[in-house]
Amino acid sequence: MKAKLILIIVLTLVAKFGYGQKKPDSLKTARVAYYTNQLVIPAKTATKVDDIMDAYKTEAKAIIAKKLDQKILRAKFDSLITAKNQKLAAILTKDQLAKVVPTTELKATTAQPVKTAKP
Repeated sequence: MKAKLILIIVLTLVAKFGYGQKKPDSLKTARVAYYTNQLVIPAKTATKVDDIMDAYKTEAKAIIAKKLDQKILRAKFDSLITAKNQKLAAILTKDQLAKVVPTTELKATTAQPVKTAKP
């Protein structure tokens, strides 16, 4: 009886601590490793990239939570995307930037105004 009780306690502890969710730090480590491998950059630079992307996601969620008018929402997102891309462009090459930033966001910040011919 005593052996069964000890076995149940041990199995409960193993189940509780052995199969828990990943810690948030391990998710950040996995993202940094991903950026390091995909962009072929040092871990320190990959950490900066991850911090910039994480700050962008946090600010985007805050903007969405405000439930703003569509025009205001679009303007805030455009400025947020531009700021993120400028920060990333300061530490990454254009090829690396293309791997991290979606093409729609990349085009929005690199597009030049089209000059129209005068009639």
